[in-house]
Amino acid sequence: MRLSRAGIIIGIIGILGGCGSGDESSSLSARNGDIVSTGAGRWDRPRTLQEEVRFGMPDGDERYLFGRPHVGPVLPGDTLVVADTRMRTVRLYDSGGAFVRQIGRIGDGPGEFRSPGVGLARGDTLYVFDGASPRVALFTSDGRAIGLWRTPIRAWNAGVVLEAAEGFWIAQMFGEPVIGETRRVGYIRYHGGAPQADTLHLPNPSGDDDPWRVGGGGRSELLMYNSRAYVLEVRGQHGLVRRFGRADVPPRRRTAEQLATLRDSERRRAARSTEAASTRERPIPEVADLIRRAWIDADRRTWVEVLVDDDAWRLAGGGACTATPPGDERSDRVVLDVFDASGVFLGRTAQPCGAEVHGAQGERAWGFHRSADDVPVVVRWRIAH
Repeated sequence: MRLSRAGIIIGIIGILGGCGSGDESSSLSARNGDIVSTGAGRWDRPRTLQEEVRFGMPDGDERYLFGRPHVGPVLPGDTLVVADTRMRTVRLYDSGGAFVRQIGRIGDGPGEFRSPGVGLARGDTLYVFDGASPRVALFTSDGRAIGLWRTPIRAWNAGVVLEAAEGFWIAQMFGEPVIGETRRVGYIRYHGGAPQADTLHLPNPSGDDDPWRVGGGGRSELLMYNSRAYVLEVRGQHGLVRRFGRADVPPRRRTAEQLATLRDSERRRAARSTEAASTRERPIPEVADLIRRAWIDADRRTWVEVLVDDDAWRLAGGGACTATPPGDERSDRVVLDVFDASGVFLGRTAQPCGAEVHGAQGERAWGFHRSADDVPVVVRWRIAH
C-alpha cells in the first residue's frame, strides 16, 4: 500500500472538523482506524527528565571517552550498552556508570566491526549491527563472539535488529537518499543466521523530495514518520499495523528570507558539483522538518522529537540553555511527545538542551548529552512526575 500524505492529512482534518469541544486530552479514532490526538494527553501530571547518572570526560581514561555514542539497550542487571560509531567501540557500563568491559574490536573478522550500532539485547545475547560491512555480529554479554550474519543490502544509516517473529529473526535495514541510488526500506528475515529470499521492501512513498523517514527501536514492527506533518505509521511483516499522530501541532513554515537563503545555497552547491546527477538544483520545500527523530522504546511506547518554538518549549518545562553557535542543533528547542503502544498520545516533556534520548524502559530513559564545549557524555534520566 502506498502512503498518501494528502489522504492522511485530509482524513485527520475531517475527523476534527466533525468533533465538538469535548475533553481536550482525549484521543479521537477515525473510521479507517487512524488515531488522531489533540490536547494535553493522558498523563495525569507533566513529566520531566531528571538526570540520575552521567559519565564521560574530555580526555584521560579512554574507557570514558566518547565520540558519537548510541546508548542502549539495557542488559540484565541494568548493564548499559554504549555503541560508538566514531570511536568504533561497544562498551558495557554498570548502573552507576562504571566501566564493565569492551565487546569486540575493529576489523572485518568474527567478533569485529567497522561502524557498530547496537540493535537489540535478547536475554544474554547482544546483536551489533555493523553498517560499514554490512552485517550483524552476535555476542554474549561477557564479550564472547557467537555468530555473524552477513546482510544482502547495504545500509547508509544505522540498522536495527528486531525481535524474533514466527520463528525468524528480522533485521530492519534502510538507507538515506544517495545520489544515483534509490532508497530502499524494508525487512530482511533470517533463519539460522541466513537471510531469506522473501525480504520485504517498502515503497519510497513520495519521490525525490521525500519527508518520510524510518524510526528506530521496535521489535517485530517498523516505525515510519512524516518529518514535516505529524503522521506516524507502524508496519509489521504483513503491512500497516496502525497510523497515528497529532492534529494540533502546526507545520513549521519557512519565511521568505529563509527560503531565499536556502535556494541560494542550493544553487551554489549544484554549481560546485562535478557529478552529473547532483548538478541539478533540488527543490526547497516551504515547510521545514517538524519531527527530527522518532523511535519505539522497550515498552512499545513511541517517542517523537518535535522541533518547537520558545513558548512551546517553556510550556513543556524547558529551562535555560547554554549559549551555542548559531545553527548548532544543540540550540534547537526539542520536546518529546510520547504515545502508548496503541498510538494514543500520553503527554509531552522537554528534551534537555544538547541531549538526545535514545531509549526508555519503565520510568528510566537513557541517551547522551553534548555540552557547549562539545564533550559528549552518557546520561541516564528518571522520568519523573
